[in-house]
Amino acid sequence: MGGTRIVVWKMKDLIKIGIIAVVGLAAIIALVIALTPSGGGSAGATGRAVFVPGTYSAQIILHNEPVNINVTVSEREITAIEMTDMLPSQQIMYPLFKPTMETLSREIIRRQTTNVTVDSSAVVTSSILLNAVNVALEQAVYSPE
Repeated sequence: MGGTRIVVWKMKDLIKIGIIAVVGLAAIIALVIALTPSGGGSAGATGRAVFVPGTYSAQIILHNEPVNINVTVSEREITAIEMTDMLPSQQIMYPLFKPTMETLSREIIRRQTTNVTVDSSAVVTSSILLNAVNVALEQAVYSPE
């Protein structure tokens, strides 16, 4: 019983499979374009500015006192991220913030995105800091009027 088998496909089924394949391929291409740093309308692809150059800040409140997260950008990239105005009492109460900010800053600048891997020992701290960086970057985004 190991003879040749004949497979019959209905034309309707072949058309459905073809449509699903084309839609799936288009979705994968769109996803790749959206997730690449230089794709999909960024400055690298079009030559236009992504950011308005300058330093932008956002505040987080630690122990009832504000701490500034400053993000410096050029037209096309994030150049620096730093945490300023952190009091000694805040450093004692929140010891993970400073080293976590240094690590996140290096990764964000290296990758040019805030979609970075978060250290599992400082998930909440990283989330707070990333939210502040995103708020500052929203202020820096270039929008033609």
